[in-house]
Amino acid sequence: DISFDFELIANPVPAAGPPARLSAGVFDGELTLGWGDSAYILEQATAVTGPWFQVTDPSPVTVSLTNSQVFFRLSR
Repeated sequence: DISFDFELIANPVPAAGPPARLSAGVFDGELTLGWGDSAYILEQATAVTGPWFQVTDPSPVTVSLTNSQVFFRLSR
């Protein structure tokens, strides 16, 4: 028989808070979203449950408002 005296210790990383500066505005049928921390990326989906796709444009991002439903989120 083989025996192991084994212990695993983990230190979870605290959850990141939102970026310090967030901005959103609507003008002439376009939505502009901005954030001040480049560590965050903007994602969009047509349903709140996903699938989520990365928006490749850097902050601020301007999207045209249409009749279709679109959700946005910032992730790290």
